[in-house]
Amino acid sequence: MVLNLDPIRAAGAVYAVLTQDTRGRYTSDGTFDPFRAEAEDGFDTVEWVAAQAWCTGGVGMLGASYVGANQLHAAAARPPHLAG
Repeated sequence: MVLNLDPIRAAGAVYAVLTQDTRGRYTSDGTFDPFRAEAEDGFDTVEWVAAQAWCTGGVGMLGASYVGANQLHAAAARPPHLAG
């Protein structure tokens, strides 16, 4: 199964689409230490998104490979507003 999201199409369907780099990678601050902060960072991101005025309160995540593993770590932290 290939996970693919067209952000333009999703936005046209009234979804907000955000991307987040892993801590210490690409344009993200901090030091990259694989799987050390993914649960905490994912939890914080889900809850930040849910608190925005443009969000209905339900947040979904999508990712494959390392990014997919990040989603599992974030989900294991059980952010209250994670819907899928």
